Amino acid sequence: MPSSQPILGVVIVAAGNSTRMGSNKIYAEIAGHPMIYHTVRSFETHPLVSNICLVVESSKILEVEELVSKSNFHKVIKVCSGGETRQESVNLGLNHLTPSKLVGIHDGARPCIMHHTITNCIKLATSHGNAIPAIPVVDTIKQSKSNGTILRTIDRSKLWHAQTPQIFEWETIQNAYANNSGEHTDDSSLIESLNIGIRIADGDPRNIKVTTPIDLMLAEYILLNPEKE
Repeated sequence: MPSSQPILGVVIVAAGNSTRMGSNKIYAEIAGHPMIYHTVRSFETHPLVSNICLVVESSKILEVEELVSKSNFHKVIKVCSGGETRQESVNLGLNHLTPSKLVGIHDGARPCIMHHTITNCIKLATSHGNAIPAIPVVDTIKQSKSNGTILRTIDRSKLWHAQTPQIFEWETIQNAYANNSGEHTDDSSLIESLNIGIRIADGDPRNIKVTTPIDLMLAEYILLNPEKE
């Protein structure tokens, strides 16, 4: 069990261009606030979070700084500009965090992250050095040939939908980004490339990543109808 003292610094990555949404989803209004407000608030109000860096488009820095100020998000120590890729944006955010025992990296487009999921990951990362939340794959998964016909049905018993925040020890993630030379789909795959085993914490089906307009409606429903954690 982690102590009651803050031990987690968080990079929230919100610098994408939202091409599938048609507009920048991070600032779309959900339940009376921009989406990014809900994402930041979950970490701002978590007792084990020490400091937060928000990574956004350069054109949005002043707007987000104003939102942070009006919302009294005291744990946000920096709003910085992102890079050309998600990895570049994460690395820029890491450079602004105050050193802490653990570092969490979270998608700005996951506004429905609940405290218990953050806590689950912190507990596991405290014991094992890292943790990512994930939920089991429940759909039948097919692999196809190049001509579009089914090649085989994949055993889903060991397949997981990865979520964020993905949490790592400070030195591990800092060293991984300092020595990284390739592209990876998420932060855990970067750590995996160093032959470090990643632990799976219990995720939450509500912790969706908003990608399409339908996702916006679902996220608003979740935020307006919270269940007890």
